[in-house]
Order: sequence, then structure tokens, then C-alpha cells
Amino acid sequence: MILFLRNISFLLLFSVSFLFANAQNITGTWEGRMGTEKLQINIDQKGSKICGYTHDYVVANPESFCKAKFEGYLDGETNTWYLRGVQFFENSGEHVLMRLALWRNRGDGRDELRVAVTTGSLLSCGLFGDRDEVILKRVSATPYNLPAYLPPCFPKKEKKPVVTPKPETP
Repeated sequence: MILFLRNISFLLLFSVSFLFANAQNITGTWEGRMGTEKLQINIDQKGSKICGYTHDYVVANPESFCKAKFEGYLDGETNTWYLRGVQFFENSGEHVLMRLALWRNRGDGRDELRVAVTTGSLLSCGLFGDRDEVILKRVSATPYNLPAYLPPCFPKKEKKPVVTPKPETP
């Protein structure tokens, strides 16, 4: 019986540690190849929320590129990050905003993420949309800076000074 309980405890501990390892911080710069394009994702994470920007370009024609801001969140049940492009700040004119899902498979390294990239209109994103799966490698533990004209992902909240009332004099 003691051996059985010890084995169960070990399995639970291993399962919980695996889930926490997969939900680790993914802040940084990630790069990979998406068909004929190079994809870079710059991620800033605060808890279960992330934002940042993507930069992708056609390898054979680097003048065909775009940079777009994204926002996203972690689905704790599936351990999958979901990102949605919200705004272009540079675009050669031929690119569309992407939707991305990021996750790790068992055995993937700490500096490796899998991403499913979906492009196309909302009407075509289901059965008819383009979808690529890419493996990204972390190339930096910090995201490359967003351009100065874009607001920061998580603006620092200004602390208002605490006003203490002065005691009245009789």
C-alpha cells in the first residue's frame, strides 16, 4: 500500500511540474520559418496576458514584409497561448493580420514553441483559411523594442501621492 501511495504521489508531482514547466514565462524574441517567410514574434508577458509585435517577411523578397502589434492570453486548460494581430505599424501592402496559437509538446525544449498561424478573413479562417504550423526558437530572453510611436504593452501605472488630511487645530 505504501509503495502504491508513493507511486501515485510521484505521478501527481511529475504531472503538476510538467504543467508548470509548460506554462512558464515566454517573454522574449522567437523566430522561425513559415513556408517562404521568416517569422519573428516579440512577446511581453504579464501573468496570463501577452502582447508585443510580429515581424514577417518573404525570404526571397525582404521588401515584402509587415510588422503588426498583437494581444493575447493563455488558455490554462489547454496550455495554449492565443494571439491576435490588432494593428499594422508597417506593411508593404500585401500582408494581412494573423491569428496565432502557441504551445509546447511533451519533449520540446524550453526555448522552443510550436505555433499555428492562421491568415485570411474571418469568413475564410475556418475550413478555407490558410494555416501553417511552425517551430519557433527563442533567440533572446527579452522582446525587441516596440517602435516608440506604439503604446507599450503594459503601461506602468502612475502612483498617485497619498494625501493625508492635516489635523484641525482647535
